[in-house]
Formats: sequence, structure tokens, C-alpha cells
Amino acid sequence: MKLTDEFLSKQQLPFTAYELECVNTNDRLTDIRVKLIIIARYGILPGCSSPSISAKDSNGRTFHGSAANYFPTEADAVEDALAQLHKAAAENTIAIHELQRAGRDVEAVIRKLKEELL
Repeated sequence: MKLTDEFLSKQQLPFTAYELECVNTNDRLTDIRVKLIIIARYGILPGCSSPSISAKDSNGRTFHGSAANYFPTEADAVEDALAQLHKAAAENTIAIHELQRAGRDVEAVIRKLKEELL
């Protein structure tokens, strides 16, 4: 479950929540780290039309964002991370099979060209 505006409106601030730090290699998800954040503010900033949060991440960086991008518990964050990693693993397996098939196709063309030249 991700944070919701309804949930956050009932919390006492500062509030501990969690974010996911995704690591991509060659445009593919390879790792996700669960990181703690401290939400210091929740509400609508002047000039804005929807609620947002102000928070500090585990590196001390202060930022603004949408509550929907974060998790109320570490367990919720881990569950989402695992689901994303399982999906990425399945997509990577499909990509591997497609590349293996393409490799076999190229090898067949090479064999055919060699036969024609001999």
C-alpha cells in the first residue's frame, strides 16, 4: 500500500515513511533499495492545487513530492519492491530468450552463407 492523502491527513508530523531507490543497468531494473524518509510537512503549498509532502531522505536531502510515491511502512515498501523485481526478472527472462533466438537466426544465416561460398 502506498501513502494516501487520507492516511497522511491523520498522521502526526514528523512521520516516518519509506521510498524505493531503483537501480537500472542498460535500461533494465537490476536492484531496488528501500530507504527511510521523514515527512515534515503535508498539505497544499501556496499556488498549488493538490496536497504534497516535504520530506528529508536518508542522505539529508530535502524534497517535495506526492504522497502517492511513498510507503507508510517498510513492509509495504519491500512488498512493492519485490513485486517490481519479480516483474523485471520475468521481463529479463523473455528478453534473454528473444536474444538467444536472434543469435540462433544469425548463426543459421552465417552457416548458409558459408555453404554458398564453398
